[in-house]
Amino acid sequence: MAITDRLKKFDLYSEEDNCNPVSPELASLCSELTKALSQKIATIPIWFDYSKDEQQELIMSFLNSKLNEQFSEIKLTSAEKERISSMFFTSVYGFGSLDFLISQKDVSKIFVNSPADIYVEKNGIIEKSDVVIDKTQFDTLLVRLIEMSGKSSSVITFRLNNLLVTILREPVCRTKLILKKVSDTLFDFGYFERRDILDSNISEFLKTLIENKKKVLISSPVQCGKTAFLNAFINEADDNARMLLFEEGSLINTKKADINRFDVEDLTEKEQRDLITAALYYNPEYIFSDINSIGFNIEISELLSGDTGFVSTVRANSPNEALSFYTSVLVSRLKCTEKLAKMQFAKDYDYIVQLEKNDDLFVINSVTEVSTNKAGTPVFAEKLSFKSGEYKYNFVSDKTEVEQVNNAKEPAVTKEITPKKVSFQARFGK
Repeated sequence: MAITDRLKKFDLYSEEDNCNPVSPELASLCSELTKALSQKIATIPIWFDYSKDEQQELIMSFLNSKLNEQFSEIKLTSAEKERISSMFFTSVYGFGSLDFLISQKDVSKIFVNSPADIYVEKNGIIEKSDVVIDKTQFDTLLVRLIEMSGKSSSVITFRLNNLLVTILREPVCRTKLILKKVSDTLFDFGYFERRDILDSNISEFLKTLIENKKKVLISSPVQCGKTAFLNAFINEADDNARMLLFEEGSLINTKKADINRFDVEDLTEKEQRDLITAALYYNPEYIFSDINSIGFNIEISELLSGDTGFVSTVRANSPNEALSFYTSVLVSRLKCTEKLAKMQFAKDYDYIVQLEKNDDLFVINSVTEVSTNKAGTPVFAEKLSFKSGEYKYNFVSDKTEVEQVNNAKEPAVTKEITPKKVSFQARFGK
């Protein structure tokens, strides 16, 4: 097969879950060019000072030079070179050898303990990499990254394109660099439907929770999709609604241009409380919180009005564990009994959505409705469960359908939607 034909396949490559892989020959060519390009860019001290157009122009110039010197037998059209240049532009950061690791789709995190001691996380497993980076390049890179962050603390975190960059320095520890890939996917319930993670009935039910401004807690173990799922809730909310988003590290990718975003990562507890108080003067219709501190979300709950929707996240392995975590914090905070703390939790939340990992994708393990009995004790009612690759649920919609009678003089008739008792076979990895 000619190289130009293989490049046509390359044009199909994307970050989508179901993309077609490139041919081995083309992958090898692109890999070799990426390594060479990364090393070249890493030797340019002012690379980050160039505009995107200037960077892309330099990349194209280097690509032409490299092809003429080492791959003169390969004849590419201008359009084909442009496609390769565009691919390089999204995967080359000027991080030297680290760019090669960043470009690997199965690598989610990179841990640089020293220039010669680098680890990567692949599919949840951390392993040592054989990639090393030149010490002079690494020191120069750290200086530039710190300058770009605009911070001077011992722990620096900021977002650079689709990377979450964390720099640890003394006195916390010996200097380390952590790079975490951040998805640029625009999550919504339709995205999950297309991948058979949800069906339309589940999506519609979750949308009613947003529309009715319910208080929803998204619970999951580490790296099981709670940020992505919170992102979907945000993108499904009314575009015209007043919204606040509290986050750590700017991981949310939302189409809501008018949403008020607050990164609380470098704030003290007092500064966080002051921020919450000031932000609520905005009188939001929805608040979304992707903060791992339970105390932070309790602070919001204490100040919320009853007609404000609230969706937050917590790291927990089950709804009962989420309740236990909240109860312990409330007991300490309010100096109250465990019973009163559980009653307060039931006032703060209407539903718990529990996520789990399944075949490297997350699923909704359960949706639990939270209410109280006559004694005020929390009552959990499971509305959805996921077992053996199948969703089972029993949703009663809060909406009613209106049947318009043909005779305009007679009043419209309302009828309750029949409760859904259905199962859905999730087809993961398709």
